[in-house]
Amino acid sequence: MGVGGTPIKHPVRAFKGDDDLQTRYNYVKQMSHQPRTFGIATMSLLGAFYGFAAWTVYGLLEMFLYSVIPLMMGAGDILGQRHWYVTAVLFAAYGATGIALGALGGGLLALAKRIFPRADAQPDPHKLAQIAGSLTLVLAYMALRLMGQLSGRGMLPLCASLAVCLLACIPLPAWRRHLGFVAGPWTSGALLVLVPYVGYEIVTDRSARARDAAFFIAALGLIAVSALIHRKVQWLRRPAPSQQAALLGMGTLAVVVMMFSFSKGLNVPGRLAPANAVSGRPNVVLIVLDTVHAGHLSLYGYERNTTPNLKQLAAEATVYEHAASVSDHTLPTHGSLFTGLYPSWHGAHYTPKHSKGRPLSGNALTMAELLRDKGYSTMAVVANSHYVGPSFGMDQGFAAFDCRKPVLAINPFGKRYFLRHAFRRILGRIVSTGEWYFFTRTSSEINAAAFALLDKARDERTSFFLFVNYMDAHGPYVPTSPYDTLFEGKNPRFSYPNYLDLVRNVFRPGKDLPEHVRRHLISQYDGGIAQADAAIGELVSKLKRMGAYDNTLFIVTADHGEAFGARHLLGHGMGELYSDLTHIPLLIKFPGTAQTQSVKTPVSQVDVLPTVLDVLGYETPKNVQGRSLRQGSLEPRAVFAEAFPAIGIHVKAILAGDRKLIMHQQDTIEVFDVVNDPSDSNNLYKTGSAEMPALRAALEDWYRSRPRLPDQAPAKVTKEELERLKSLGYVQ
Repeated sequence: MGVGGTPIKHPVRAFKGDDDLQTRYNYVKQMSHQPRTFGIATMSLLGAFYGFAAWTVYGLLEMFLYSVIPLMMGAGDILGQRHWYVTAVLFAAYGATGIALGALGGGLLALAKRIFPRADAQPDPHKLAQIAGSLTLVLAYMALRLMGQLSGRGMLPLCASLAVCLLACIPLPAWRRHLGFVAGPWTSGALLVLVPYVGYEIVTDRSARARDAAFFIAALGLIAVSALIHRKVQWLRRPAPSQQAALLGMGTLAVVVMMFSFSKGLNVPGRLAPANAVSGRPNVVLIVLDTVHAGHLSLYGYERNTTPNLKQLAAEATVYEHAASVSDHTLPTHGSLFTGLYPSWHGAHYTPKHSKGRPLSGNALTMAELLRDKGYSTMAVVANSHYVGPSFGMDQGFAAFDCRKPVLAINPFGKRYFLRHAFRRILGRIVSTGEWYFFTRTSSEINAAAFALLDKARDERTSFFLFVNYMDAHGPYVPTSPYDTLFEGKNPRFSYPNYLDLVRNVFRPGKDLPEHVRRHLISQYDGGIAQADAAIGELVSKLKRMGAYDNTLFIVTADHGEAFGARHLLGHGMGELYSDLTHIPLLIKFPGTAQTQSVKTPVSQVDVLPTVLDVLGYETPKNVQGRSLRQGSLEPRAVFAEAFPAIGIHVKAILAGDRKLIMHQQDTIEVFDVVNDPSDSNNLYKTGSAEMPALRAALEDWYRSRPRLPDQAPAKVTKEELERLKSLGYVQ
């Protein structure tokens, strides 16, 4: 109906052949003032689209700050397989939430329009739906902040202000004209992502007042920029789905391209082989299963079939039943594997001055240095990027040393103002989200890099030394599928924050580890061992395809074990030397032989270097404290271990025959039968016994002979590395 009830002709018939522009203008003006009703279904569809746009934009901006920025700043080197998985899950969750809430909001607005029609306020349906979509994001964020699922002191006032502006824009044309730009998904998403990032990440070292000031300055600046762009770009005032879809597509493409661009690939040098390269000599492959206790390997009689590939390999190798680690921590044990020296001799361990660890002594020659000098191509791929990395001198002698670390998909110690933290908790009630907390590369990712180096060595036709470090069994115990469900006991709702609570509480007297929690942890730990075992099988297959397996000295061992609640201990690196921390696997497949053998004589990690040199036909340096294990029968001898848990405390142990003596601080002594009491549960120490004083005297003589090492500057640890160490349980 026209003004005064006059019927309005159909636009085509009304103006057919009519060139009167004034008539056309009056018609359009008249139509613009007609009451319009929006169908609930139509508004629901529009709301779903703009809700999807608002939540997707938020996800894009969040991914930029969580993935691209760390790559650019060096907080991570690559985007691992699990990072892409978490990103895909988050985008699906954000998109589904935006569609559902946007459809609900659009439908409610259409219903309200029918109940309360206003002829003097006719909003564009697209603009109305856009307001509804952005409003869902803001209100959801505010609700999660009120429930304590998100942090950020200034976020509640910011969300409340945005919500008031968006709600006022629905019925009030004046507000819609001046503040409608806030409804744009890029504005609302940027305010919720960029403002807290500036206020709480960029100015972290400032006072609380300075951080708050930065927060509000960032908010005002972002609003001003958004308003200016909205005024200059006409089509932003009446957004169309095609334009929004194009922007989303371009934004997604830009972020993904940046993620790939900044992710560091494998840096293979132009030539691995040294100038005096050799060929035809036996190759060496040394594999360390980080944090693997021998008692959890089916190779050593464990009831679960965790190591089928190692059992198959053992059919043509030598298995050492009583291999002992030199310490309970990654840094000193790897130092001993590489140098053949005990920790107090090579220096890589905790000291009062080096609370995060002391680098390897520059005077200690490593296996890689010795083999490089003999003409070997030396290469390493490690998952433990910190303690087995350049910061602590573990790259000495390697022509190629790959210690890249993945960007975290979720940081348990920071950035809690991002929605992904709340969504992790929400999704954790439905599906398992334990895999979201990964801090190292998986064994399959390690193998991919190792295979590239092996191909390089094959092309150069040189003998090689390859060192590989797998961390699938390390805390927080998050093996990938299908290994996470390979063994019974998994709790899908258990996540890394639960693990952190355990670490904090299990040390308290009277606080035992609940049995159902212990079953979960061990099921995932065993799954991680099985995952690493599968990677070993793949590596063996790779060597066979290359034709290098038969001429390779293949060594599999671990750096230390892991505790699961016994004596109120959880994890490792706590300064204890019980069997669950020091009994490690050791399997050696000697080149050119397929003989199987089991050795029960105690051996140590310091024996690995002299064994390698002996098999290759090279002389062992005189200062090396280990011995070659190549001969079939070994003369009995004592091996030692030491731990450095805290300032002023030094725990040491001796293993001789079937007895192990541990000397704690204040001369507290424990003695165990390692054959009949593999869990070290029955202390046999008796004052005045003839056997025990002899063990103690031998241990004290060994400890008194340690050298005085030159002073070294502490290793530099960045904020990101410190958080990663906390995540791995090294720093409490």
